[in-house]
Amino acid sequence: MNYALYIGLVGGICTTISFFPQVLKIWITKSVNDLSLSMFLIFTFGVGNWLIYGLIIKEKKQY
Repeated sequence: MNYALYIGLVGGICTTISFFPQVLKIWITKSVNDLSLSMFLIFTFGVGNWLIYGLIIKEKKQY
């Protein structure tokens, strides 16, 4: 089983959908004063998965 693929997919999905809770909250409250904690938690989880994915596949970028 390719765990790296699944971790990468979860990371990509989480970082992609992480902004939806914030947009929904802004839409409902008609205010941008409140930030959604859910968005930050999902985004952080997704970025963490991307990091683990990169470490697992040992991809190195040269700049």
